[in-house]
Amino acid sequence: MDRIQVVKLTDGMEIITKVKKQGTSYRLIQPMTFEIISRGEHAGLALHFWLPIQLIDKNEVVIAPKDIIFSIEPTKEFKEYYLSVIKRMDEMIAAKDAMKELSPSEVGNLMVAMDTLPATGTIKH
Repeated sequence: MDRIQVVKLTDGMEIITKVKKQGTSYRLIQPMTFEIISRGEHAGLALHFWLPIQLIDKNEVVIAPKDIIFSIEPTKEFKEYYLSVIKRMDEMIAAKDAMKELSPSEVGNLMVAMDTLPATGTIKH
């Protein structure tokens, strides 16, 4: 099983990622940068893709140990949040890929079906 770690790189970048040892290097799987956003008394956490996932086949990279300053275990809550974001992103990518496989008539049928859903005033996303 891959370990989830917060990794600080020599360029100052901090990421949360699944880490797998690969020979003398490390494979970073689904790495994301993170940022703590403060708004007055409230703070939030934002995760961003570290790699340009729209342009690559796999969301992973192999790096040398010399590029890492340190890696530490994230809190249970941070780890769970990261995993939930990864899961949602995987689901969105799968849905997007599934939409590409639909014929124009299937897309039309889907749109008609969505128009016939009862309006409850609740936004679902």
